[in-house]
Amino acid sequence: IYLTSNAQKKSMPGEIILKDSTKQSGYINYKNWNKSPDEIQFSKTGNPPFKKLGKSDLISFSISNKEIEEVYKLYSVEIDTSKQSVDELTGNTKAENKKIEIFLQLIIKDGDISLYRVKISPIREQFFIQINEADPKELLNKRYIDAKDNIHQNLSYKTDLLNLFNDCEKIDETTLNALSYNEKSFIKIIKSYSSCKGTTSEIKFNRKDYKNPPVWSVYGGLLLNNMTA
Repeated sequence: IYLTSNAQKKSMPGEIILKDSTKQSGYINYKNWNKSPDEIQFSKTGNPPFKKLGKSDLISFSISNKEIEEVYKLYSVEIDTSKQSVDELTGNTKAENKKIEIFLQLIIKDGDISLYRVKISPIREQFFIQINEADPKELLNKRYIDAKDNIHQNLSYKTDLLNLFNDCEKIDETTLNALSYNEKSFIKIIKSYSSCKGTTSEIKFNRKDYKNPPVWSVYGGLLLNNMTA
């Protein structure tokens, strides 16, 4: 599908990798995606027509200029889809996983470890970690309620990272217990591990800032207890 609108006014230099592994340089209609995009609009020249390309067409796409560099890669991943708004919380402590195909945004690659982010819900940012070329695994952080409607959190991401980084003495249980669920904290711990292992080769991808997702604390008088299920 080709578009002849004003897409070129928002176009930025980029590169796409098609399903047959062919690389093409050109221009992408940049929308400062907050949620993961299902498709992009691409032109080799930056002028109309722009062609719509989606999951059936692409392996990855990237956008780069002096200010930002954003990379999105298509993966089939298991992701927790449990509802996280207060009025929709349940007593299920486990991840409600669903396998979906989605563009994950690459945040940092340092040594053998890559960090991705994705947002499929307006109120929830989710992160994935990848070792070498293995499938990315979600770092789980989900809320649930008990019989008295107190809000708790499943902080499995801390246990997963403790197991992953168990060959680095300076990353211990105390360090990970204090680890917040956000991009800055994950970048810091990944860089610390790569430094510990002597495999540092950091490639960080800069992106435009989004509005921060809401901080999970106290909601309508309900107490929040940090608990790892």
